[in-house]
Amino acid sequence: MSNDFCVAYSVNRRRFIKEALLSSRTTKTFLPQWVDLVLHKDDGDYSYDFSLFDKVFTNPDREEYKRHSFKLVGILHILCNTDYKYVLYLDSEAVVVKAGFFDFPVNQLETHDMCAVVAPKTYGPSSRELDTMYQTHIVPITIPEVNGGVLFLKNNERTRSLVKNWIDIYNSYEDYHDQGALRYVLYRMGFKVFYLPETYNFRKPDINNLATNPEDLYIWHQRRVLGKITGHDSTKTIYRIH
Repeated sequence: MSNDFCVAYSVNRRRFIKEALLSSRTTKTFLPQWVDLVLHKDDGDYSYDFSLFDKVFTNPDREEYKRHSFKLVGILHILCNTDYKYVLYLDSEAVVVKAGFFDFPVNQLETHDMCAVVAPKTYGPSSRELDTMYQTHIVPITIPEVNGGVLFLKNNERTRSLVKNWIDIYNSYEDYHDQGALRYVLYRMGFKVFYLPETYNFRKPDINNLATNPEDLYIWHQRRVLGKITGHDSTKTIYRIH
């Protein structure tokens, strides 16, 4: 019997594939048996061991892709080519650091379409560019951007349609940030987003800046501390919250 849940990384190019491998090793230690680990990568000739992953999908990279295009194509590919009911997408530098990370978000997905954390910049450059293009606030300014690097998703036709529209809007403007496009399609499609606390997508390098008890941290999304979290920095210091 296949699992209903997966944690997915979607990365291209050597630097980010190496980063995702590093992150996924730690993430894997916190996954129960009923959660698969999935990778979507480009078709480059990499001599890495991908056996850590339960499923690996490969697609060609393209020169015309913007910075986050391959990521979005990968999310869509996983949604369209698997039968997982729930997918947690993680950026290459995002790491699960505590077990039980699926429990609360999946409960919220019973009544919401997506769970995500509000972005540090709630009205960023890509949202501003979209408003300039359309010469109006096409999304009410009170609706914030969510960070696209940690997303709890239902795998259904509605979500697949959302990601397709996200790709289309992302490719319509010049700014490389994908969060303005996501904010736009969430609003236009009437998606119900549950805003998770920052413990599910902590972006700061200093854990002392966490508003709650560090013991409550589930996902750390910060490149500057990745080495410490995974135990692969220059001092070989293994940093674990638990």
